[in-house]
Amino acid sequence: KGESHSNKISKLLNDTTTHKPRVSYELHFKSSKSHFEKRKHKLTKMLGDVSSQPFLSIQHDWNLDLKQKTKGSFWVSMTNDQGKTVDGTIQVNFSNGSHRLSCDEEFQIAKYDESKNHRWIELSHSGISARFNSPVFQTNFHASQVNTIDISPGGELGVSGGDSGSLVLWNALNGSFLRQMKGHVGDILTTKFFPSGQVILSGGSDTLIKVWDMDGECAATMKGHSGGVLATCIVDRGRNIISCSRDGTAKLWEVGSQNVIQNLLKVESAVNCSSLFKHDPTGEVSRTIDSRECGTEDKLLVVGCENGKLIALDLRSQNQLFTCSVNGSAFNAISVGEDQKVFAGSEDGNLSFWDLRNPSEAVFVTKRSSSAVRSVSRGYSADTFWVGSADGSCYEWNTKDLSSKNELVGSDCEPIQSVYCRGNEVFSGSRDHHVRKYFVE
Repeated sequence: KGESHSNKISKLLNDTTTHKPRVSYELHFKSSKSHFEKRKHKLTKMLGDVSSQPFLSIQHDWNLDLKQKTKGSFWVSMTNDQGKTVDGTIQVNFSNGSHRLSCDEEFQIAKYDESKNHRWIELSHSGISARFNSPVFQTNFHASQVNTIDISPGGELGVSGGDSGSLVLWNALNGSFLRQMKGHVGDILTTKFFPSGQVILSGGSDTLIKVWDMDGECAATMKGHSGGVLATCIVDRGRNIISCSRDGTAKLWEVGSQNVIQNLLKVESAVNCSSLFKHDPTGEVSRTIDSRECGTEDKLLVVGCENGKLIALDLRSQNQLFTCSVNGSAFNAISVGEDQKVFAGSEDGNLSFWDLRNPSEAVFVTKRSSSAVRSVSRGYSADTFWVGSADGSCYEWNTKDLSSKNELVGSDCEPIQSVYCRGNEVFSGSRDHHVRKYFVE
């Protein structure tokens, strides 16, 4: 406690200079025969500088002295768009049953939660402002890194998986432990609730995909990948699912028979992340649609790959609509917003925003730091996404003004491996073994 921000994570933020990204696209156009041509039109263009955005930081346990009603202090910092950091200290004094906060180095306290919980504080410096939110609860039932979390459609249940090989089902309202699900060998890398909220899907480094009931029993196991399963999507109500793997493939499965319906994609690198959403299909379908497919006729699959490519695939025709990349850095996380907008985070810290109706160029490419983006989740509003980073920061990113006004604290510089937003509730999973829940205005 009290260690300066610049000393704590300077190594993680050692390169926030501007970069000139090389962005390449492969656009696949329809021919007069109403199917996609084999020939590819390749376009390479230069975007403007990708500069780091300024942001504020705070000590992860800033509210400890307030809760204990003692005299103390905590550090704050401002990092500008050139990566230079200004450190400051906020002093906490307690007398006559109340706190008094004072700060230095041009930091200003707009307001803070004066209830006994002291869950948030709003700070500003040099025209930059942010609200820092502390967790409502923090779980302790994982013995190792938490890689993936999901919340049931009704919001009552949570499931998380980590490096221990076990899934944990928990109460998403109060964080209480419900049960453990054992069956994977090695890391669990992806988990999702089916739309019913009564069935859970998981995938892991053991190359297996499993389906679980609420009693913790494994109802089905799907085998077909030769590498770890990194991401999954559930198609409609769940008769079909999609899995993406370190072996470079994306597969469409029939859950009932546990068989592969189609190999959707094969690339020369790991397929790290995926997102599925509805879109309006165009053109005729030249392939024979398998009778086992259910709900694929109006879906678009977007995947991010280790080789730095973002690929969009029409499930109806199973044609690739486009391929694009930014600087060749691996895409680690993607999320789909409204109107076919895709938000993506990369290993080099880049945040890119794409309109799939006009993929000839990104809407923007920016970054907050050079720390790798580990997870993204669509925010409460159409213009915001939550970002979890390798430096332990977790923040709400506004795609209109390229700023972060809400920050989640609690992780002491430990990577945020997974983040999930449900309305004004946000959940995070970290390398420090914890799942945390936040209420955010």
